[in-house]
Amino acid sequence: MIYDAGNYSGGGSLTFDKVQEIIPLDSNIELMVLSHSDSDHLGAVDEICDAYHVRRVLRAGHQRSTSTWNDANTAIQLEDDNDNCVDIELRGK
Repeated sequence: MIYDAGNYSGGGSLTFDKVQEIIPLDSNIELMVLSHSDSDHLGAVDEICDAYHVRRVLRAGHQRSTSTWNDANTAIQLEDDNDNCVDIELRGK
């Protein structure tokens, strides 16, 4: 499980590097919880979705207009389309 995906600075690279130290690339991640949609919690979502098979994402669902939110949202949608990820938005779709 991953709880939040780190700060947006450096494109989330610090968080992604730490995730790779713990979880081997191309593994399944059963659950990624995104506590809220501020950019400092979404930084590595797109990298994580690209490098792993994320099975479920639990998120607040509050939309933002930041590029970090847009990148994360697009990555989650692609994970849903390509890897059958279950996207659980607490606000509904």
